[in-house]
Amino acid sequence: MGAEKTMKTAIPKNSNASVFGQMVQAPLDSSSEGGAILADPSVPEDGWGEQIDELLSIRNLQDDWDGLRAKAPSTALVDSALRLALNFRTTKTPAPCRIVPDRTGTVIFEWQVGDTYQELEVTRPHHAEFVIITAGHLDRTQELTWQ
Repeated sequence: MGAEKTMKTAIPKNSNASVFGQMVQAPLDSSSEGGAILADPSVPEDGWGEQIDELLSIRNLQDDWDGLRAKAPSTALVDSALRLALNFRTTKTPAPCRIVPDRTGTVIFEWQVGDTYQELEVTRPHHAEFVIITAGHLDRTQELTWQ
């Protein structure tokens, strides 16, 4: 894919831009360590709660979870996706439309706004492939890493 980026946070430039429109280097807020942000009643509903719950469900999948021999994502991969989701939540990145397991043992985050589709596939712990498709045409691909 494209040039590799090290990402600790992602903040959109504006509501019409890609959710990854602007990459910044910033430390992860310590309040998100160990899922503490999930237990904080002061955290407003931002769409991430449901998506984080979905990741927690994905974490419990076993091989053949779909009855068609799909590989379950590893605990390390899902924990890494959870860390990324908490990071996105902390930086107020819009929540994806959905988060789903893939048959190959990866986890996919999907955003759809108008004619723009964005997909981030966590392929191994702390690594993802990001794709933007606008009006049916591939706009950008990028490999992302985080801690």
